[in-house]
Amino acid sequence: MQTEKVPLKSVNTNKDNPRKIDKAQFDRLVISLLVFPEMQQLRPIVVDETGTALGGNMRYRALTAIAQKKTAANIADTLRDSRDFAKKTPQQQKRLLDYWEQWLASPTATIVRAETLTPEQKREFIIKDNVSFGDWDEEILLADFDMADLEDWGFTDLDDLGVELPVDDTEAEEDDFTDEDAEDAPTRCSPGDIWRLGDHVLMCGDSTKANDVARLMDGVSADLLLTDPPYNVDYSGKNEMLNKADKGNRVQKAIANDRMSDAAFEAFLTAAFESANQAMKPGAAFYIWHADSKGLAFRQALSNAGLTLRENLVWVKNAIVLGRQDYQWKHEPCLYGWKDGAAHYFVDDRSQSTAIEDAAVDYRKLKKEELLKVVLELTSPRVATTVIYENKPSRSDIHPTMKPVKLMARLIKNSSKPGQTVLDLFGGSGTTLIACEQLKRKCCMMEFDPKYCDAILARWEKLTGREAELASRGSNE
Repeated sequence: MQTEKVPLKSVNTNKDNPRKIDKAQFDRLVISLLVFPEMQQLRPIVVDETGTALGGNMRYRALTAIAQKKTAANIADTLRDSRDFAKKTPQQQKRLLDYWEQWLASPTATIVRAETLTPEQKREFIIKDNVSFGDWDEEILLADFDMADLEDWGFTDLDDLGVELPVDDTEAEEDDFTDEDAEDAPTRCSPGDIWRLGDHVLMCGDSTKANDVARLMDGVSADLLLTDPPYNVDYSGKNEMLNKADKGNRVQKAIANDRMSDAAFEAFLTAAFESANQAMKPGAAFYIWHADSKGLAFRQALSNAGLTLRENLVWVKNAIVLGRQDYQWKHEPCLYGWKDGAAHYFVDDRSQSTAIEDAAVDYRKLKKEELLKVVLELTSPRVATTVIYENKPSRSDIHPTMKPVKLMARLIKNSSKPGQTVLDLFGGSGTTLIACEQLKRKCCMMEFDPKYCDAILARWEKLTGREAELASRGSNE
């Protein structure tokens, strides 16, 4: 059958169409047509002899909604948050907007005429056009199509496809690596060394040097950046205070690059973030821990490196962090975003809501077990928010800013899939690598200080019972 273009106003919607669509689905259909106008030719609207749509009613409604936008500027506003539109080059985006500007001058619909059908055949066609026959090859579907794309195309939970997504049931627990283990770790690492720890790679190197990062990655691009750079708050002074308070029982050592001028610190971060940007895939998410007092330097360095900040997360600790300030710190911020150029990956189980209707529950009459259930629901990680609750280590003698394994694991699971690569350019005590080991991710880790590299090797070996292997000796030998 031949397709033809006709004035959009010559097509009539079918009031007897049994297919329903909610506003969110309809908005996605509009954006899908805007980004992929070729769909009109590939899936023309089927009309009868009166011009009434037998098939493609929703596409006709979507085209009508597009026609009501009047200008290309309005269409550009509609496409602002579209992942598929963001993937296109500036030239492709311009061509697309030019196409719609011309279309708006004289809106058309691509149709196929079915003028010989009987009334019974028309009803049968309408029903069959809205029913999917056959089953999906789920393995091919999930391997070949990005979940974010499928959601953009209208399949929010894949319910419409009848497909169940595989559940990432990996979990990570705190390991039992102690201060004494760190102190007793054998001296093995030298600057420039590269070690293999099972599926992971550790380099004793400089994250601000592009050549070092290139050696670490060895041609691999990261799916996620999760890192905890120096905060430039001079932890050596704090460690001295804590050591006196604890009668000399603290073993913390100073952090390299933690006492610079503001300008030097911003330049340091910029160089590291530029190295990270080059090592990341388009769409790769990033989580960067930092100190609030140095937030401006971190944000400016991100901008300098071409990375866009999207949100600021807050880790609320179960205990204060003792310091010399008036208000003792009980939180730590984390910058979150992703590299432009592709859709980013994020898993957020929205299938169960943690919202509780106040009007439906009299909390005063709840039993202790019922109240506990409410509290657990409210603090559940199933629905991601910008506030994260996780217990801090009771002591952080291995590293002054040591993070809990569970905290890092939560971010890793939210923004990567099993088997993918996680980059950490400031390894510290190695928590990111330990979390990746348990979550079946691959970690590429850089750490500047050989002593911390020794501790990371010992920590992984204690967790796994395996031995790390030296892959490449540094240039100093």
